Amino acid sequence: MALQLSLILFGLIPSCLCLLSEYKAVLVSGDDLTDFLPRGNVTSPLCARMDGVSLDSVMKQKEYLPILHPSNNGVSSYQPAEHIKNELKFLMSPECDLGRSIRAKPMDNGLGSTMMSVVKPFIHALSSGYCLETPSDFTLWKGKDCPGKWECFFKNFSQHVDAHSYLAADRKPVIREENDKLKTCSEWWEKQYDAAGLEDEGLQNDCQWMFSYIYEGKDALPFQYRDQGLFFTIAYITAMAFKPSAAVEQLAERRRRDMNWPKNEPIIGLHVRLGDACITSELGFGHGRVCNELADFIPSLKRMSEQYGIKNVFLAADSERVKKDTKNYPEYQWFFEKVIPGQGELEKMAIEDALDQGVIDGYQEGLGAVADILLLAKTDMLIGKFTSHIERVAYQIMVAEDDCVKPFISLDAPWCFDHGVKSGKGDYGTFWC
Repeated sequence: MALQLSLILFGLIPSCLCLLSEYKAVLVSGDDLTDFLPRGNVTSPLCARMDGVSLDSVMKQKEYLPILHPSNNGVSSYQPAEHIKNELKFLMSPECDLGRSIRAKPMDNGLGSTMMSVVKPFIHALSSGYCLETPSDFTLWKGKDCPGKWECFFKNFSQHVDAHSYLAADRKPVIREENDKLKTCSEWWEKQYDAAGLEDEGLQNDCQWMFSYIYEGKDALPFQYRDQGLFFTIAYITAMAFKPSAAVEQLAERRRRDMNWPKNEPIIGLHVRLGDACITSELGFGHGRVCNELADFIPSLKRMSEQYGIKNVFLAADSERVKKDTKNYPEYQWFFEKVIPGQGELEKMAIEDALDQGVIDGYQEGLGAVADILLLAKTDMLIGKFTSHIERVAYQIMVAEDDCVKPFISLDAPWCFDHGVKSGKGDYGTFWC
């Protein structure tokens, strides 16, 4: 192994050997052998070139901890990323002139699952040529200060203006002929709901499976991005669809200020959720994860911290107990929200039940959850569980926002996406992707 590592280092960075003693190099396998680069907008955080990584490797591994070495090069522009961003800008803009559109209906569940319920409609639009309207109202995620509008949490699609300037004439989306099933799915997305055991169950399954990578492979993806793979496609759709509203940005900024978020220093994002898996009434519901306390995440944090020399940790948690447990680990500089809204109620019942019964305010709870996602996405590397939608959403955004791949450790499963299909496979069984 020592010889293999030496060959890699000498082969990759002959001009930087004088600096290697300042860094810890860790040998990892396969696609992880890639150059690591600093982000352009801060001093030290890390970023791997997209063109040097097999992006769908995140579907096969629970961690990505590449070799670290210094480099003076900036992150180069990745042309497929520019293409998909520009195409989405056009489809989401008032200037889209394809003559047909999809206005997706979010399927209300947990916040992360609700967000990802509009992603397959996006894939459909990219594949067949549909304009994308701002999704319709939420059913559960609403409160006295906001009545469930998309704009409560995310920017209206109409804010994507002057979209034609982003597209070369030969890149403009075109309308493609669809069979009857696909045409029906464009209508289904606009009313979708949990139809299990109801009249529309077959329609729901057909539409979810037609855009399921597990069932259809690359045929489930827009043909123009099939070579890039599933993770690439989902990451950029996520980053484009869920631009935070002004209210979310203000809350996230206030939290950063109150936490005294470090400036120009790298920071690890750590998501510790004691939700569904820790509630007795939810056991046996197929979440595919177990209840883990902060202590269970510390070995992973220790490995990542030592490898990259980072002590700053942003903790996103849904429990006061987790926050208190940080005192047991003074070797890290912890940053977290001082007060966790609604955490008492959510330690006793599932979030969907709490929202449906009015135990918590859906708008305030959602506002805090989206702010947590935004802050996790602003960190430089991530630790958590990919059985969690929140974790996956945050990682998708953090990669797509910077057009490069960040280190991560998932305690229980590789990354996946397949909304409406229970195709996730982790250490503790299958789960909904």
